[in-house]
Amino acid sequence: MDTLKADLKREIQAVAAGKMLHQGILNHYNQLRGEMIGCNGVNILAEGTDNVQEGFAQALLVETDAAQVLHNPELLEEVFGPFGLVISCADRHEMKILMEHLVGQITLTFAASEDDMWKYQDLFTIAQNKCGRLLFQGMPTGVEVKHAMQHGGPFPATTDSRFTSVGPDAIKRFLRPISFQNWPDEFLPKELQDGNPLQIERLVNQHWTKE
Repeated sequence: MDTLKADLKREIQAVAAGKMLHQGILNHYNQLRGEMIGCNGVNILAEGTDNVQEGFAQALLVETDAAQVLHNPELLEEVFGPFGLVISCADRHEMKILMEHLVGQITLTFAASEDDMWKYQDLFTIAQNKCGRLLFQGMPTGVEVKHAMQHGGPFPATTDSRFTSVGPDAIKRFLRPISFQNWPDEFLPKELQDGNPLQIERLVNQHWTKE
């Protein structure tokens, strides 16, 4: 753990301040990072290079332990911006309790070996119910418009965990299912007519076909 924190400190200190989308987001970030620093048991681990330009945010990495987080659950609130929180757990039991207290996330990453995963399957099981995208040995974000993309998660990550905000399935957020039962063929939408005038692939009697 000491090695990890030393590496993180070295890397974060080299991170340049980054431009935020607009002043409102920057103000909110600065407010929340200030609140985090002011919490009992939270220590600054590293800061990025000074924020010298208007609209830019300075990176910040802080640390605490699981006991403090469980006593002050507001520490688990999202700080939108270049902010990180390192939480140390005393043992496996405390790690499991902390995982159970997580609210909905867009992504969760396990930085572990396959042997670790065999030993900590209880954490893996809990994590599946806490996020929309579960990663193993990889970094999140990397949002790409493809069918496998899931950019959502349980509340409060998103308001409806069934949908993604990125990718082809995102269109489902704006659709309302409707069924046409026993309608004459000529009055059906072209997508549903027997002759399939649009020549699209359709599910007919449990089989995909263009017939």
